[in-house]
Amino acid sequence: SIPESILQASVLLQSEAGDGAMSSLSVVSFAASLLAAGLLMADLNHTTENDIMKGQQTPGVHPFNGFLRASAQGQAAFFLSSWAFLSSYLACTVFTVGCLLVTQPWWVFVALATAEVLAFAAFKAWQGEFACAINHTNIRFMDWLILIIYYIMTSSVPYFQLRHPSEIGPRAFSGLIGYRVVANTAIVYLTVPSFDILDKAMTTEQALFTYGIALGVVVVSLAATVCSIEPAYRHTFVGSKTGKQFWRDIWLADVLHDSFQTVDEQREDIMSALHPVYTPLDLAVQWILEKAAEVEQAQSNAKSSEVTFVAPRWLTRKHCDCQMANIEFWKDAGDISETEAEQLRGAVGTMLRWAIRDDVPPSSASSPSSPSSPGSAASLSAPPTPAAERNPNQLPSLKGAKVAPLDT
Repeated sequence: SIPESILQASVLLQSEAGDGAMSSLSVVSFAASLLAAGLLMADLNHTTENDIMKGQQTPGVHPFNGFLRASAQGQAAFFLSSWAFLSSYLACTVFTVGCLLVTQPWWVFVALATAEVLAFAAFKAWQGEFACAINHTNIRFMDWLILIIYYIMTSSVPYFQLRHPSEIGPRAFSGLIGYRVVANTAIVYLTVPSFDILDKAMTTEQALFTYGIALGVVVVSLAATVCSIEPAYRHTFVGSKTGKQFWRDIWLADVLHDSFQTVDEQREDIMSALHPVYTPLDLAVQWILEKAAEVEQAQSNAKSSEVTFVAPRWLTRKHCDCQMANIEFWKDAGDISETEAEQLRGAVGTMLRWAIRDDVPPSSASSPSSPSSPGSAASLSAPPTPAAERNPNQLPSLKGAKVAPLDT
């Protein structure tokens, strides 16, 4: 709907007086495209937040997700007001792009967009968080590509999850929206006087009136959207916390989020799911060394007690591969020395020897890769201990079904 809206706006604004291109039907079609795009993004914003809130282990205490009100009336108010805001906001942006393309050379629009993207990139680099949080490949091209996508989305139909501290950031997200409204208004008022000179079908007065209506809807619907948000979470749209600070606070918190069963699972997810630039390095290094020592001690205790060893659910081969990649990133970035990197590699190697295969569910029993050996049937059929049944994922409770070590 967004490309269609831009194309329709260009056709409408390019039409000259008397050619009949600016018909009522074309205007209605243009408005329908804007409403459809706004509806889709409003539904995405509402559904995404609602699904995340439902999956929280401790509802109402997450530091970021939770801005929807609990009542049906509150959620309906958010949906309708955000729909009006997103549609009118997109209308202002598309109208502005059309005005630029009609009245100015094409390179003016390209130069303005490029300057804004570079300014946005400079801000992220100044924060030391230019990398995208979801990009674990450490490919600079991907960081630039995702940054450009973020810029386009926030300038057209904002996706509210992009305000996350490790994505655009709350203050930059809201600031970019505010800048877009002001910049669009300035560009329109500077360019539409040329409509009369170029003898366009839409006069300068009509253009200013049309944009003024859209701008008024933006302001009113934005205020309504802010009012419909849970008051305790309004700071997530204007806060100054960076991605590094956010994930450090999550790491140190004892509260579990996103249905994780243990603190170790939550910390492992931070290290495996995010770009390593966002990982609290000092805490992560200490955690890796401690977990390796715990795994080695638990395995030794299990052997001396003649019981089988079960790895915690977070300890998988994929986890170990991610940690090896993190270690290389930290070393290449100069955050750790070669000696420290070698120590960490050894610790991850210790965990890797007893990691759960990624293709084996953590609760299922798996025999060694070799054919059945004497005593294996007995060890496989032994029921787990009560401690393992209560929580099979913490290292102190490492008894139960057999999980074979992986060859390295």
